[in-house]
Amino acid sequence: HPEIGQIYKELFPKVDGFHAVSKAIAKEAMKYGAKEEKIQVVYSGLAPLTLPVTKKENEIFTILSVGRSHWVKGYTHALQTCKILKEAGFKFRYEIIGAKGNEELLHLVNDFGLHNEVTLLGGKSFTEVQEAMQHASLLFLPSVEEGIANVVLEAMQLGTLVVATDCGGMNEVIEEGVNGWIVPVRNPKKMADAISQVATLSVDAKSKIIEEAKITIERQHTSAKMIDGMISLYKKMVAS
Repeated sequence: HPEIGQIYKELFPKVDGFHAVSKAIAKEAMKYGAKEEKIQVVYSGLAPLTLPVTKKENEIFTILSVGRSHWVKGYTHALQTCKILKEAGFKFRYEIIGAKGNEELLHLVNDFGLHNEVTLLGGKSFTEVQEAMQHASLLFLPSVEEGIANVVLEAMQLGTLVVATDCGGMNEVIEEGVNGWIVPVRNPKKMADAISQVATLSVDAKSKIIEEAKITIERQHTSAKMIDGMISLYKKMVAS
């Protein structure tokens, strides 16, 4: 939207303090005139878990995506990934929370013959989403654009393995093969390869990655760190 871009260019240079949720967003803001010295990256923070974490191995590999039904979420690429997996003989179930009734996705499910593998679900409460994440084998973020997706952070905190596209600030959270997997945007083949790799990991290998993911959350994505960062930003603004 060029008209919105023009508004950014007029307003961003006048901003006294700029909160960016990722380094990637900070760089993007600078393209529109935000001053580097006025920008502070403060990552999203998660509150401590309020429900017990109970992971279990599913009989069938269960992939979960969560998010509004919008092209930016990359669900068309996710369904292309499912087609590749099915053709390769990979047994799985894929659920998308928030995509119920999307006609484009329903057509793709039909065209790709994925009726038995894919379920498009309606919106769910935060608690229901967390429970679904706990029961999933994998959280899949096929997005085209993101800042840093909270759903990925929540999955990592809950001990669910993650495959995410290299969009926005996701590579500021996920280190390939260490605490999750990063795949190129709009590349169903690479997405399918990563999912297949996750499914073949040993229990010990999965446990190590899950533990590294939890360490990442504790290191940079707690609510306490986020609050400290925002207070720091406000103090800096007041001092200037």
